[in-house]
Formats: sequence, C-alpha cells, structure tokens
Amino acid sequence: DYFPFTLESEFEIRKKKKVLFSEDELWIIQHKYIHALRDLERKASAHLNLSPEKLMIGRFGVGKVFYSHPFESGDYKNMQSETDCIYHSPAMFKSIIHGDAPIHNPEKSDIFSVGQILLQLATQKNSKSIYNSENGELDFTEIETRIEAVKERFSPKFLGNLRSMLNENESNRPTIDSLMNNNPIHDGDLFTYIDWVIYKEENTK
Repeated sequence: DYFPFTLESEFEIRKKKKVLFSEDELWIIQHKYIHALRDLERKASAHLNLSPEKLMIGRFGVGKVFYSHPFESGDYKNMQSETDCIYHSPAMFKSIIHGDAPIHNPEKSDIFSVGQILLQLATQKNSKSIYNSENGELDFTEIETRIEAVKERFSPKFLGNLRSMLNENESNRPTIDSLMNNNPIHDGDLFTYIDWVIYKEENTK
C-alpha cells in the first residue's frame, strides 16, 4: 500500500488551520494504536517508539503503525533535543537521558506514549515542553493542566481514559486488553471515517 501522509502531517495542518480533532476521531486513533500494540504483544514484543509520525495514512484513510526500536537510533540525547515532540514514558525517557537500560513494563510504556499522542492531538500543544532533558523528569502538573483545559470538549469517559494511560505509576495504567474492551470504537475500519484535512488540502492543489 501507498502511505503518502502521517498522523503528524494531519496534526500540523489542523494546528495551522485551527481544526480540532473530535472525541470520536481520537477514540478511533486510539483504537488503531492499541490494536497495533496487541499484535506486537502476541509476538512477545513492544514498540517503544510510538509517535504520530509512526502512524501512516494511506489511500481512503487506511492507517498502519510502523515499527522502529528506539535503541537502534544512536545518540538519543541529540535526537530528543532536535525533535519537536517526545512521547516516551517516564521510565523510557529517563533511560534515554541517562544512557541506562529502562526498568519498566514495555506494554505500559507504550500505553503511556499513546496517551501522550492523544493529549497532543486533543490540546494541539506539542508534548516536548512536558519533558525535562536536564534531569529526565516529566511535568505531571502540566499534563493535568492540559487535560483540565479541554474538559469542556470531551466526555468524562474519554478524559478518565486519558488520565489512566498517563498515570505516573505504570502499574496503575490500563492494559492493552482493557483499553480494547473499554473503547467505544471496536471496528478498525472506522479509521476511514476520520475527516482527514490533509487529503482535502491535496485535492485542492
């Protein structure tokens, strides 16, 4: 399949045009990421480098999550200082900053990353400012502030779901199975029903 765009492309054009993602669209995007993580889990693997760039958008809005392991990328301090956004879990981010192997549950780290991606899409604020590259810590007060800022636009169910994925304590984050079961979207093909702004832009050129 041909994948000309990414979710990152869609985010950037919506941010420029001030077009917000709806709650239904975010549930669909969550479903796509979690479904991909479940497939990896069945292979006794994890992604550990999720980002909007890793969700490719093909013809008719069909999506595919691409896989690349972060520890094949070289100097992570430089990599993170050059990128606009970071989505790693606290354990992953700290290990990258300090050059240590992460001590974590890989599944729960991936779930945190999905939460960060959804928070960025919901608020249209880049995630990088949440991460402190000096000490390897995350600003959880800022995470909660951003969730509170959009509480009028999203249901308590969605915001509770978001808070659970972004829990500082990984043992309190939901599992892949629970996220699959609690998502009101159960059909991966519904990805085609997202109103992709980037395709409209291409069609008007």
